[in-house]
Amino acid sequence: MDALTNKKGNSSFWTAIMVVGISMIFLAVLTYSSLITSLRMARETTQLTLDSFLIENAVIIYQSIKNGHNETNLTEYDQAFTEQLLQELDVVKNGSALYHTGSEGGIIYTYRGPLTQTLNGDILELKTTFELTLPVRFAGQNLMDLRVPQEVRSLYVLKY
Repeated sequence: MDALTNKKGNSSFWTAIMVVGISMIFLAVLTYSSLITSLRMARETTQLTLDSFLIENAVIIYQSIKNGHNETNLTEYDQAFTEQLLQELDVVKNGSALYHTGSEGGIIYTYRGPLTQTLNGDILELKTTFELTLPVRFAGQNLMDLRVPQEVRSLYVLKY
């Protein structure tokens, strides 16, 4: 700390090192908070979409399961949920993955994963698992892809 209080002008090198170091720490904190915010927003939007999908289709899905059509209609529900997710998240479908592109045109996250359903008594549960792929960038270049598995569940109790 003597370098900061030196009045002879010899301390500019150490001061510059400290400013760059503090700037790098600040940048790392901002990058981390940006990634966590993207993860939270994607998870919350997926949760809201799954909840609304379940509320709209709970009786139909319940009757289908009770009639023994558990496996045949699962693909149909998965496609309907994917269409609703496309509208809610403003994503682009490419094969089995859903991509969201940022303002720079790079992929921000990728959805992959089917919709699964279970019925326990009068409780209908829909669950989707997906993997968010977030690119970590520095100086305009992609350093690595951060892959975060996510799971969203929605429960609906059927009342008569």
